[in-house]
This record gives sequence, structure tokens and C-alpha cells, in this order.
Amino acid sequence: MYKGQVGAGIVWLVAVVIGYFLLVVPGLILHLLCILSAASGKR
Repeated sequence: MYKGQVGAGIVWLVAVVIGYFLLVVPGLILHLLCILSAASGKR
């Protein structure tokens, strides 16, 4: 959503929320992967 990639942003949002509901550690890992993905993605 940050760089105009709304579809990818929604998928990451759902994945992170599911990860947090399952366990805190998978949620944190998914959150970090999401941040790294957004930072390294092309504009």
C-alpha cells in the first residue's frame, strides 16, 4: 500500500494478522519480512 502496491499490502496485512493470532513469534517474523519487502521493493 505504501508504494502503490495495494494487493501486496493487503496480503501482507492478512498474513501478519494471522501470524499474530497463531503465535507471537510467527507474527513478528512475518512483520519483519513485510518491512524488508517494502523497503527493498521497486517504486
